[in-house]
Amino acid sequence: MGKEDKSRRQLMLSSVIQKALYGILASGKLYLSIPLYKFSIARVDITKDLKMASIYISSIEPSDGQKISKELKLVSQKIRFLLSQELKLRSSPEIRFYVDEEPFYQDNLMNKINSLNQS
Repeated sequence: MGKEDKSRRQLMLSSVIQKALYGILASGKLYLSIPLYKFSIARVDITKDLKMASIYISSIEPSDGQKISKELKLVSQKIRFLLSQELKLRSSPEIRFYVDEEPFYQDNLMNKINSLNQS
C-alpha cells in the first residue's frame, strides 16, 4: 500500500504512533535486552479502520532484526496499553511488529550513522 492510498487520518495516526512509540521505548518503561540505539522504527502502517498497526523495525545489524521483533512481540500488549494511555485513544489499535526488509532504509540508516561518526 503506497502513501497515496492512505487517508490523511491514517498518515497522521501512523506518525503519532511512531513518535509515541519512540517515547515509550526511550522512557525505560519496558525492559528490552537490545539497546534502543541498535534499531529504529522504520515506519508504521495502519489499516483503514484504524484497528491494526503494522510497525516495521530496522536494525543496524541485519541479524538482530528477528531478535528485536521477537522481543517486541513479547511485550506488545504492554506497548499497546502504554500507547493508549499516551495518545488517549478510545480504542488502541492492535500492534504487530515486522522486520523491515527494505535495504534502502538500512543503507540510509548506516550512511547517517557513518556521517555522525565522521563529525
